[in-house]
Amino acid sequence: MLVVGALVVIALWSEPVSIPKWAVIPFLVALFGAGVGLTVKRMRTERRLARTLWHALTRKNPNG
Repeated sequence: MLVVGALVVIALWSEPVSIPKWAVIPFLVALFGAGVGLTVKRMRTERRLARTLWHALTRKNPNG
């Protein structure tokens, strides 16, 4: 997602389009914020999966 967004920003910045160049900066900031949010969500999901697998392998009950 970030690579595609970076390519879009480069294309908007370099090509003659009707979008003003100052509007590319808020787009980039929003894209970066969305990327951070998705990364945090993915890391939480991976951590939960790893914890579940560890409990299954060690035969521990995660609820106590």
